[in-house]
Amino acid sequence: MQVLGHQLAGNGPRKVIVLHDYFSDCSSYEHTFPYWNQEAYQYAFVDLRGYGRSMGIPGEYTAKEMSEDVLRVADYLDWKEFTIVAHSMSGLPAQRLAIDAPERVRGILGAGIVPACGFPEYREMRPLFEQGARGDWETGMESANFATGGRYDVGVLQYKLDRFFKTTLEEARLGYIEMFLNTDFSAEAQGVTTPIQLLYGEFESELHKPEHMQKTFMQWYPNAEMIECPSAGHYPMQETPPYYATLLMRFLTRLYAEDKATKSACLQNT
Repeated sequence: MQVLGHQLAGNGPRKVIVLHDYFSDCSSYEHTFPYWNQEAYQYAFVDLRGYGRSMGIPGEYTAKEMSEDVLRVADYLDWKEFTIVAHSMSGLPAQRLAIDAPERVRGILGAGIVPACGFPEYREMRPLFEQGARGDWETGMESANFATGGRYDVGVLQYKLDRFFKTTLEEARLGYIEMFLNTDFSAEAQGVTTPIQLLYGEFESELHKPEHMQKTFMQWYPNAEMIECPSAGHYPMQETPPYYATLLMRFLTRLYAEDKATKSACLQNT
């Protein structure tokens, strides 16, 4: 089985797998990376099937397949444990991994991630999404405007759409729409104890706002917490890069500080 395309960065002992959203491959993080700690952590930027370095790898485009692909990358790199950084659609495989391989997932930081129940609320918009995914520029612009909260000028939307078409395969774009609308493994998510930090932008769409997250993530995951990213919408890594990077680094620092404290307590008790 082919290993997904990925790029390594950093040289630290703590491992982080970085996954992207629907509208781009991992290049969406390029504006934040100068602010990431590259001495304490090593990062694997993984492009999912049909995207970027994995554009030539076809698939079924399901959350289960995505989680299996990520584990295959981790095995290839010989990473026994890792933290996941997810954005929007890649929150689905991140949660799937916390269910399927909890002993390997140290924690999840998710920005505007899709809940385990998917987004059936958007089913009526499927024709619009699919028309844009097939390359229609006008409807694609509408989709980009919807995804960014209707806040930006045409130049921003054109950039988003240009990256969308250049870094993705049409088959994948259509396949992941099906995943968004008809995935639901929320029953399996109940009680998963993996630490999860949920970032939401100040100007997020309705289904990513705290009220909706309280009804989904916060009901399922006892170790989940929500934190706002001011001045951002659905793309904090592009809209507020330094602050997004700061939130990520603080989360990682706290995760591994807690791990160190636990080990220290165990040694004192022996």
